[in-house]
Amino acid sequence: MHKHRIRKDDLRGKVRQQGLSSFEQVEVIVLEGDGSLSIIKKQDTQSKDALEGVERSDA
Repeated sequence: MHKHRIRKDDLRGKVRQQGLSSFEQVEVIVLEGDGSLSIIKKQDTQSKDALEGVERSDA
């Protein structure tokens, strides 16, 4: 997160915009090539095709 200058408060706001109340409901947050963030909810991950090629970062 620090490498890309994304604050945890910004992530919390994005999670809330998706109607979620906790990071525990989030499978993954993806930083897209255009700089936007995509939130993948845990129940949405039955098929992980959209996550193909996404690198994991434990920043």
